Amino acid sequence: MTRISPTDENTDQTNESIALINPTDLTKEQSIFLKEFLEGDDQPEVFLPDTIYTYKQIQFKLTHELNWRLGKDGVSECFEVMKNSRAGVGKYATVDNIEGKLVSFSKELEFAPAHKKPHKERVRKFMFFKQDKEEEQWRDSIKKEYKRTKQAGHLNVRKPVFFRDNAGKLCAYMFIKKASGATLHDILHGKSNVQLDIETRKTISIAILNAYIEQVESKGLVHNDISLKNIMIDISNPKQPIVTFIDFAFAKKTHKNDAGPNIRGTPLYMAPERFVGEGSSTASDVFALGHILAELFGERRITPGPKWGIKEIYGLNKKGTFDSDLIYLEEFEKDTITHNLLPMVSPNPEERPTPEEIKEILMAEYESSSESTLNTSIEFLHNL
Repeated sequence: MTRISPTDENTDQTNESIALINPTDLTKEQSIFLKEFLEGDDQPEVFLPDTIYTYKQIQFKLTHELNWRLGKDGVSECFEVMKNSRAGVGKYATVDNIEGKLVSFSKELEFAPAHKKPHKERVRKFMFFKQDKEEEQWRDSIKKEYKRTKQAGHLNVRKPVFFRDNAGKLCAYMFIKKASGATLHDILHGKSNVQLDIETRKTISIAILNAYIEQVESKGLVHNDISLKNIMIDISNPKQPIVTFIDFAFAKKTHKNDAGPNIRGTPLYMAPERFVGEGSSTASDVFALGHILAELFGERRITPGPKWGIKEIYGLNKKGTFDSDLIYLEEFEKDTITHNLLPMVSPNPEERPTPEEIKEILMAEYESSSESTLNTSIEFLHNL
């Protein structure tokens, strides 16, 4: 098998001499041919749609990118067929959608569309080599992310695959379960155009705390990068929202001491102690959750200016208050709920409540508010 990158193609070569194979719609002959080709490759990782491949003197291109991965049992193999669309983009990684997978049956390949099993639908996290790190250090960081994501359990992560692209650049990818819904950032500030009433916001707040307890804290982890963009929420049923914590790149075991000068995560949600190298804990995650819940109820975070540095953001986070009023609360309950949330963003980690404590406090307050609203409505009807 040989491959020719786009930059190496002969400009005189006509497209008519190059076969086009669509992995999502294979003929029987193409299925047999592609299976033999893929099994014969000594480095079965990534096959790109913009590359000419030669096998058995036949030149061909693929319509979709193919990524190799191990199955859940750690023995079986398949190829994920990538969509030409992305779910998210970061500085050093992208999250890409998947059409389905190619599985082997006897002498042929069969395409299994992802949409036929939505509960098993996956995305690919594709990571670029960070030039500011040594290669071994970069590889170790990805392996640690895999271990922590696997420890969390709910994202059904597969082992990372390291490879070099046609240009020789080092890359890696791993497949994880696709979280349903949209990021909390997109729901609150994006293009989702979702209108949330107060009761739905309250329900979401409890769902966020439940998800943190179940997906992070109970798994012996500190997330270390809680932000609006790392919380996925499915509100197709507003009374039972589904919350998923994603991106465990900076997560650590709860009892591991990570004190030191390195600042990792989203600064706007980082607890003050992390800025001064005291390390992270469940309490530092609670700080981030405090601002997350406050934003859910209408807090408008101060946007760091272009000349802001870590020192300015540290000062902002150390003040122990919210940046604005929580406008999505009824007037009669605003002061009480704000008072209950404020300890979460205390500059002193020892003063912050546990996730379980704040959940219990909020549930009791929400119930009390509902009873108060009901009594007010009954009184109004009696006065008609």
